[in-house]
Amino acid sequence: MAENELRLETGIFGLNGYQASGARDPEKWSPPPAAGLFLQQQRPEQIKFLNGVIAKTQDPRVRARLERALKPWVMWNKEPRFWAFPEFKDSNAQ
Repeated sequence: MAENELRLETGIFGLNGYQASGARDPEKWSPPPAAGLFLQQQRPEQIKFLNGVIAKTQDPRVRARLERALKPWVMWNKEPRFWAFPEFKDSNAQ
């Protein structure tokens, strides 16, 4: 797992952009910049890797953590995830 995480971090280091590229406004969806393209390329292998590790684990706590790590890779598409964006409230408003 550590090697996998380091490989992902090293691969994305220095790439520009944000992978969502329109998650707040799907009508303005555009192809993602370099960071998003890197993550799209990693997606199939990450799903395969995490499913393989999940199949081998016996510890329910480890399984739960791995399943949580797998979820964003599996659910990734253009659909907006408004639950991922917190409500920003003006703390000065009365």
